[in-house]
Amino acid sequence: MCHPPPRLASKLTLAVCVAVLATSATPVPGPVFAQATADDEYRLGLGHYKQKRWPLAAEHLRAYIKARPKGSKVASARLLLGVSLTHLKKYTQARSELRRFVVDFPKDPNRPEALFRVAECSYLLEDWATATTGLKTYLKDSPKHPLRDWGQFYLGDALVQQKKFTEARAIYRSSLAEFPKGSLVNEIRFGLGVCCERGGQTDEARKIYNRLAADKTSRHADKALSQLGSLEFNAGRFAEAAAAWNRLARTYPKSPEAPAAQLNAGYAHFQLKQYAEAITSFQSARLRSDQAAEADYWRGVSLKALDRTDEAIKAFGQAETGKPGTDLARDIQFQWADTEFRAGRYSQAATRFQSVVTRWPKHPEADQGLLFATESMLLATENLSEPAPRQRALDQVQKLIDRFEREYPRSQLTTRHRLQAGRLKVARGGNTNLKDAQTLFRTAIAQGGSETIRNRARYQLARVGSRLGNDRMVLDTLRPILAAIKDSNRPGEFDDALVLAASSFLASKQHKPAAESAAKYLKKHPRGPLSPDALAVLAESKQRQGQVAGSDLALTQLANLSGTKPIYAQTVRRMAESSYAEKNFQRSDRLFGNLVALGPGSPFHAAGLSGRGWSLFESKKYAEAAAIFGRVVVLHPKDKLAAEAAYKAAECFEKADEPEKAAEAYRVATKSYPNSSFAFLAARRAARLLALDKKTPQADAAYAALLKQFPKAKDRDGLIFEWAGMHADADDFKKADVLYRQLIREYPRSRHVTAARFSLAESDLLAGRLVQARTAFLQVARSQAGDDEVRQDALFRLVGIATEAKQWEQVREHGKALRTRFPKSRHSWEIRFQLGQAALHLRDYPTAQAELAAVLGQTRNEQVAGASWFDEAWVLLAETRFRTRDYEGLVRTVNDFRRTRPGSKVLYKADEVLGRGMLKKPRPDFTAAREAFGRVISSAEGRKTKTAARSHLQMADSFYIQKNFREAKKQFLAVEILYNFPDIQSPALFQAAACQEQLREFAEAVKTLDMLIRKHPDSSFAAMAKKRLPRLRRLAGS
Repeated sequence: MCHPPPRLASKLTLAVCVAVLATSATPVPGPVFAQATADDEYRLGLGHYKQKRWPLAAEHLRAYIKARPKGSKVASARLLLGVSLTHLKKYTQARSELRRFVVDFPKDPNRPEALFRVAECSYLLEDWATATTGLKTYLKDSPKHPLRDWGQFYLGDALVQQKKFTEARAIYRSSLAEFPKGSLVNEIRFGLGVCCERGGQTDEARKIYNRLAADKTSRHADKALSQLGSLEFNAGRFAEAAAAWNRLARTYPKSPEAPAAQLNAGYAHFQLKQYAEAITSFQSARLRSDQAAEADYWRGVSLKALDRTDEAIKAFGQAETGKPGTDLARDIQFQWADTEFRAGRYSQAATRFQSVVTRWPKHPEADQGLLFATESMLLATENLSEPAPRQRALDQVQKLIDRFEREYPRSQLTTRHRLQAGRLKVARGGNTNLKDAQTLFRTAIAQGGSETIRNRARYQLARVGSRLGNDRMVLDTLRPILAAIKDSNRPGEFDDALVLAASSFLASKQHKPAAESAAKYLKKHPRGPLSPDALAVLAESKQRQGQVAGSDLALTQLANLSGTKPIYAQTVRRMAESSYAEKNFQRSDRLFGNLVALGPGSPFHAAGLSGRGWSLFESKKYAEAAAIFGRVVVLHPKDKLAAEAAYKAAECFEKADEPEKAAEAYRVATKSYPNSSFAFLAARRAARLLALDKKTPQADAAYAALLKQFPKAKDRDGLIFEWAGMHADADDFKKADVLYRQLIREYPRSRHVTAARFSLAESDLLAGRLVQARTAFLQVARSQAGDDEVRQDALFRLVGIATEAKQWEQVREHGKALRTRFPKSRHSWEIRFQLGQAALHLRDYPTAQAELAAVLGQTRNEQVAGASWFDEAWVLLAETRFRTRDYEGLVRTVNDFRRTRPGSKVLYKADEVLGRGMLKKPRPDFTAAREAFGRVISSAEGRKTKTAARSHLQMADSFYIQKNFREAKKQFLAVEILYNFPDIQSPALFQAAACQEQLREFAEAVKTLDMLIRKHPDSSFAAMAKKRLPRLRRLAGS
């Protein structure tokens, strides 16, 4: 802005009036006294006129005209009166007198003079249209009048004031042609310059102003420079404008144009962003009081542009005291508030913006002031960490937002206000507020009047998505912004979206676009406000892509750019932890080392040491890891990681197979950090190490101390269980059982109670207390607590107890329960084996065959087929074939057994069943039976067993059945001699005697029966022998 130049004629004096010849008075007698008196009035008026005593001249001339309205000098008097009134600036009265002169004295030689003065009065009254008409009449009717150049000057200026620049320009050109060396030539030339300027002929105007400015005697050099400055300023040639105004102020410091030139030069420098030069100009301009407020205001704006905010605020304060007008006063306060805002003093800015709205509530931009006050308060809340002050600030923001909705419901800034309302919701936090914010931002996107506003709403919505961890929402929302700035390398308002998108790409594991977005931002803003964040994303995404060199370069740049800010260390820590999670322990070790390199004074030093320790630990470099963990304890004994480090150092010794050092280190960790969670872990680990090292007494003491030190340990029941288990492993079941009972007594609802009961039941079982064991196992099996493994083991034990007792119904009951409740039990196939055996004994042969056949179908299941009981299934299946008289099936089963398991240690048992089966056939196959029995008797596993004895007895029976008594006797006696099983030997002796009787060897039969009675007196065969002996004795005596 610049001040308009003064009106052209305002600084010119009135045109000089031509001399009016006074007629001489002829004295007359008598009544001539009055006439003489009137003539004196005229003479007095003329005398005062000549001495420029305009009030007196007007008084006497008016008196003369009143006294002699028809007098001979009335024409002259009226003309002189009109001119005198003009000098008294009573232009309306003057014009009236002069017009009467023109009307009353049309032939008077002074009529041209009167015409000029009438038009001049109109000009001076700024009655431009009347002045124009009067001056044109004067110039037309007075071609030789000496004031024609003044008439042309006045007419040109009147036309200029009516913006008739073309017509005025013609008048000025005509005047210059008519009076090339006239006294008003420079005034005319200046006016011509103004007309050219206003008519768009700026080049000609520029030449005219420069010509006048070059002539210091022109009396218009200063005005020409002022007008030249305005011309250049309006043409946008601010450098030339500044040069013109500075030249004026420098060359004509006392010119009335100089103060305005200084102010205008400041405007020009400001437009050129030459703020320092503008400040100098405004500083000079403020010396004149009537423009001090304006100059101080613009000085403040210039200082603000240079970020010299404190000086700017001082300047605004001086402008405020300079009595500014209403509009300027508001601008001062508004810019003052904006400067506080830029200085980051948001609370002060908010207060001043609110003051602007309060003082000027009807201003067309009052809504903008309230919007800016809200923005200031929103930003002020970001600097508040204490809950109570922050809540008060947020409540104040809410009031401002409510006020805006209430007072400016139709504002053009509604969408921007809606953005602020959404940001307030975000600041309040919580899912409900964030969802409300989403709605507000989406509405702003839908209703935004420009793409810029919509993009601002998109950016804020994306920030909400980031807060909610919804990276897909972030990327979907930012897509239009990213597309708009994709191909631009120039900085823009929404470049921050690149960093926000990069972060979401990274979080979404889209590492390539993350790196590209971050790199794009850095290309535009190498040292921008978000450059550290962009470098952090770039480093992480490059690492994720395996581009280690690029990642390290970004980290180095981040270190150089971030200074003392924690973002570098935070980024390195995340990358180190990421490498650690990916098991790239070599890189994690190096990155954690970068944190260590920050020095012991860094808040990340302990984390760096700890991370290095963990990386070395996972790399199995236990000695180095122990040393690093030790440094954490030494350098940062009070850090939250110190207790863990002490624990891990002990663990390193343990891993390095140095149990004594480890146990001692665990003990020290417990002692050094008794209130840490690691104290408990260390003490427990120390006890376990001693237990593993079979130092049972020391371990026993360690467990006792552990339980004493941590009486409220969450896993106290587990410790007791573990302690009991240690004693059980050492075969000290007595102590173990004491602890198991303590566990059950003190922690009846512990998850270990069921297992403890199981262990106590095992003790009863081992001690032969089967009733107690069975009761305890039943209690465990029926429990709803504890481990499934324990409950199914209890059922398994119950099956075993019942099997041992041959309580086949119970075997079936418990076996079915186990299969039903634990269909995937590890005991599943053995239980099916037992169910098959039980079914066999319960004569449920179909079930027996089905279960046993299913078990034998697991031949390729190494775990099942390798079990000690597996081959017994063949034997039991053979038995079922025998009992169902399926002799062909029996043969097939034993043959399959022999073929698939030729080295089985129980194959002889199947042969025994086969032998029996061959004898039981409707037509006994004695040969096959004897072959089968023979394999039993001669087998490495079967010989001398009871099965072999029984087979031998049945082989002897086969001969007896065939009445081959001699061979039968031989085999029966062999059974008695070769085996030591009385229940088999006694029938063998009895049958041997029967064979001897058939062979009529009565004396031998008597001896055999006597032996039977003597060796097996309790046998049922001994009783039978006693009954037969008398008869045999008689036969032997005969």
